[in-house]
Amino acid sequence: PAAQPMRRYYRELEHAMRNTPVHSGIWNLPPGDALYTPDICRRLSGMLAEAAEAATVAAPQVRERIAAETAVWELAEQTLEQLRAATGPQPLRIIVNETPHLLETPKVTGALLRDIGGIGAEEHVLLVSEDGERPVADDEEIEVVEGMRFRSAPR
Repeated sequence: PAAQPMRRYYRELEHAMRNTPVHSGIWNLPPGDALYTPDICRRLSGMLAEAAEAATVAAPQVRERIAAETAVWELAEQTLEQLRAATGPQPLRIIVNETPHLLETPKVTGALLRDIGGIGAEEHVLLVSEDGERPVADDEEIEVVEGMRFRSAPR
């Protein structure tokens, strides 16, 4: 009964590693606190909680495996929290034209987004949200949140 949430959990772990914008060379892994963002951590914890709930009717071995995986994840989260506290504010990941970028600053302007995304002056910079899309002026300053998306569009 817990197979689906556990499958999503393992896929999310793989997705985070595959799609991280941070790389540390051929033989090194990216820093864990950059790889597993707070948003990804919340999703992973939710999937484990969902699996534990679904496993209440499963065999004891299933519940034990989920409990063991949850204990490992909780230790990983504690380690990530310590890394974040030791290193200070983390870069924020934004997506510009489907390409991830890390920002050291919590604010951007439309002009900076043009530079980051290679968006020409003949194109609009659009902020993409659940409510739709809206243009961003070159001099407009936007407070960035993790995972914020932007794209270019012809004028």
